[in-house]
Amino acid sequence: MIISDQTLSKELIRKLQLNELYLLKEFNDFCSKHMIPFTLDFGSIIGAVRHSGFIPWDDDIDIAMLRWDYDVFLELTKNWNNDQVFVQNYTTDPQYVHSFTRLRLNNSKAIQEEWSHLDIHHGIFIDIFPYDVMPSSIDAIRLHEEEINILQEAKLKRVKLLRDNDKVLWERANIHCPLSLNSMQELNRMQTKVMTKYNDTHSDSDFVTHMTQGFKTYREYRRRIHDHLRPSYYAFEKILLPIPNNYQFILHNTYGDYLSFPPSSQRKPHHGLIELEFNEKINMKI
Repeated sequence: MIISDQTLSKELIRKLQLNELYLLKEFNDFCSKHMIPFTLDFGSIIGAVRHSGFIPWDDDIDIAMLRWDYDVFLELTKNWNNDQVFVQNYTTDPQYVHSFTRLRLNNSKAIQEEWSHLDIHHGIFIDIFPYDVMPSSIDAIRLHEEEINILQEAKLKRVKLLRDNDKVLWERANIHCPLSLNSMQELNRMQTKVMTKYNDTHSDSDFVTHMTQGFKTYREYRRRIHDHLRPSYYAFEKILLPIPNNYQFILHNTYGDYLSFPPSSQRKPHHGLIELEFNEKINMKI
């Protein structure tokens, strides 16, 4: 069905959430079986703390993993025999834009306008973000941010080039943004190499952060490694799930007064979905 963030009704949002909840349950079961740590992240933490589940108008689930746990997860999913779930990242889906992973639900659609022209899996999804170690000095942080942002901007430039497919624009990009002429897969490899450059030596008190979206997320979402290692647990849609131990700091730093509801005008989905199809068989299983 054709939709927009403005026309997505409460009933449709709930059906979307139930498909996402299936993905979350499958992910949680897989990680429990293989003893892989993770926490909920972003709005999903608010959902757990404030609503014991989804924020009513939220259209996604966010998960955080320390990079070394994230890498173990991706390696083990190569042998994950689940015909309902596609593990999407730049290795499994070469035109995929992001340097984080999405679990996609087969036999469904959640097409975002921004990426609708890309030849990728467009199923309903949940996001899994790797967290990498931040450098310790302010100067090194600024340089690291800049390196990541250059690659992030090159990826977004390439998305526009692929959308417009204009010979003149490709020629201009060769002069003004030659990085964007690399494949999306290669740009993501380059970005991952930069993001992980400080991971080799660290202590539990070091800061990690979500770096996959450049300046937008680098400092705002920082937390210490030990906040992942010793999480708190909250119910999320009747599933007991981990959240970072310092969730109050993280949520306040990101959202301000996270216990108060935002104005009604802001209570709407935010992923820019333009087409949605549910996997009805999955909802029947929940």
